[in-house]
Amino acid sequence: MEFVIFGTANLIALMLLVALTVLPLYLLSLIGQRLGHFIGFQAMRWILPIFGTGLAAAWGLASFSAFEKACHSVPGVIVLSRPNVEPSGFVVRGRSNRSFGSLEFNWPTALETGAFQFVDAEGGRRCLGKKENERALLFPTTHDCDLSDQPGMIVDVLPHARSSLWWYPPIFEATIEIREFDSGRVLAKATDLVFGGGLTGKYLRLLGGDQDFEHLSCGFALSDIGPWRPSLVSHPRFSEYLHADLKLIKLAAGKQ
Repeated sequence: MEFVIFGTANLIALMLLVALTVLPLYLLSLIGQRLGHFIGFQAMRWILPIFGTGLAAAWGLASFSAFEKACHSVPGVIVLSRPNVEPSGFVVRGRSNRSFGSLEFNWPTALETGAFQFVDAEGGRRCLGKKENERALLFPTTHDCDLSDQPGMIVDVLPHARSSLWWYPPIFEATIEIREFDSGRVLAKATDLVFGGGLTGKYLRLLGGDQDFEHLSCGFALSDIGPWRPSLVSHPRFSEYLHADLKLIKLAAGKQ
């Protein structure tokens, strides 16, 4: 069933991509035909679509080249300070970047590994439960929480900042900022450089083979380029982002 769903989604995406690619070329051909008829140079019917294709290809290559070059200078994770008291819980804030998917911080792992006692996130407070079997790898989570405990930290998922390069490439900075709850001091920051989305993402998805290639990244979890926060567990970067999020929150809390 899952194969049918993904196959249908990929087929629809491919049809949409073909339509979005062919339609501009067709319109350029019509414009070229009329312009060529007006100036008496019929080859304009082909010159304009070829010029448009070359311009789009040059923009794409220049954009990816700029992204690849910028990957060498992404700050990744920066620890700036330590909290006054080691926190037992934290709150996750920030709007999800809808064009990029859901909120970009994996907080359940912080509870499932027993690193923190509670997390305040969308849907309310979740707390660390007791293992029924001590040999189990993960801790259970529960809504049966003590609401009087105050979170020690805030995990703030910031809106994506687009590149300021003049040709407007699809390059974005995705930043997670962790602050002390009481003082507001910034404890740690993590930055990902993200490439793709929109029509560019559709081509990347076609080249990569699935929806997780719609955005590429470097910086936070891994320095090399690959899918950004993939949704499929089969991607090695899926677990890499889980580990990176957990490591970030523990570093900010001063936990070893």
